[in-house]
Amino acid sequence: MAIGRTFEECFQKALRMCHPSVDGFTSRLPMNKEWPANLDLQKELADPSSVRVYAMAKALHDSVPVDDIHKLTAIDRWFIYKMRDIVNMEKSLKELSR
Repeated sequence: MAIGRTFEECFQKALRMCHPSVDGFTSRLPMNKEWPANLDLQKELADPSSVRVYAMAKALHDSVPVDDIHKLTAIDRWFIYKMRDIVNMEKSLKELSR
């Protein structure tokens, strides 16, 4: 079984293989749970945790600039741009299905 040919493909597969309730890089929490109404997204991005990757997806989905995410997470911009590509593709596919 192959891992994938692109970062985006490998990243999605790695997330899905963590647990059956994970759908990949989505802006929702595992098991399709919604974020709480009182969510402090900047705190979720700044503090390393098991849900930080989903907070990054939510931030990208909410059009938070890559530089702001980089400042809060210290994750290389290249990776954040690749994650943004995944979010943009999800948005494009949802538009097509309407």
